[in-house]
Amino acid sequence: MENTILTNKQTNKQTNKQTAFILYLRAFSVLSILLCHLVQANPSSYVQMTAQFFNIGVELFIIISGFCFGLQGKIDDWKKWYGKRVRRIYIPYELFLLVLFALYFITGNKINIVNWISCVIGIQGATVGVLGADHTWFITAILLCYVITPVLSEISEKLKEQNIYLAVGAGVIPIMLSFIPAIVFHTIGSKICLYVVAFILGKKYREGYRFEKRNFLMYMILFALALGIRMAGRSLFDGSRIYECIIVGYTQCAAAFCIMAIFAVLFYDVGNNKIINRICENSFEVYLYHYMFVVGPVSLMHLTGSWLVNSICVLIVTWGVAVIMRKLAKGLFMGK
Repeated sequence: MENTILTNKQTNKQTNKQTAFILYLRAFSVLSILLCHLVQANPSSYVQMTAQFFNIGVELFIIISGFCFGLQGKIDDWKKWYGKRVRRIYIPYELFLLVLFALYFITGNKINIVNWISCVIGIQGATVGVLGADHTWFITAILLCYVITPVLSEISEKLKEQNIYLAVGAGVIPIMLSFIPAIVFHTIGSKICLYVVAFILGKKYREGYRFEKRNFLMYMILFALALGIRMAGRSLFDGSRIYECIIVGYTQCAAAFCIMAIFAVLFYDVGNNKIINRICENSFEVYLYHYMFVVGPVSLMHLTGSWLVNSICVLIVTWGVAVIMRKLAKGLFMGK
């Protein structure tokens, strides 16, 4: 979600062209998240089932963030880096919570102080307990990813060719986390592991690795295979930790990486697009605010008897609020 892409100064112009696909992937991720929550409000159970695919947007956002920071290379000034991340995440996030709290007060919704405090700090984990902010569990995951990034940068620079072992280690850890009774450890921990793998991939990309056109069919087949395994796993192990954590977790991540590779091939060297840039610029705010208009205290999904009309209203209002709040955060606190 964070709009941080491409900062290698020596090869900046060329890198911008070769990584422009990230912008298109980010826009796709935003759309996926919106659809994931909108289809759950559809009266058809078959349409609701598609949410299982659209929620891949979360994994894509994690991958994008890790990949982009891997592209940047070693972080020399940790203090400056952390300060920038805190401003970019916490300022829009706290403004969002302020707006949501005001809506709670106006509509007379019950306020659970403990849940709200954990939300404000950003340590809510997998169970949020604040209507309209249930999706903000992602904040805990991404903040922890940012905490380890400078250290990860140092380690990856020292390991050099051995980074593959770091990636493999991160890829195996979610299996162990799936056996811990408290599901929050797997929910958050698996996203951190995904971030680490994406970071290493970004570093390899900076060093010259590319998603080749000749492998496009393979990416498509692997994507279909991941979906097939997930469907088969659901019929055999639905409701178990094997399915919820291991099968869903790994197939979801594999599918997300395949989507990234597909976009890298399709949009390689395409260049920037003003509309896509605009969407990406406000992507974090769109993520923050859309949910309150879907299931929150000011849900718009019951305005009319048409799911499609209601969904369009949600998209329009979300975009308007996101643009305004982005400008407010940037103008008041973040600088130009």
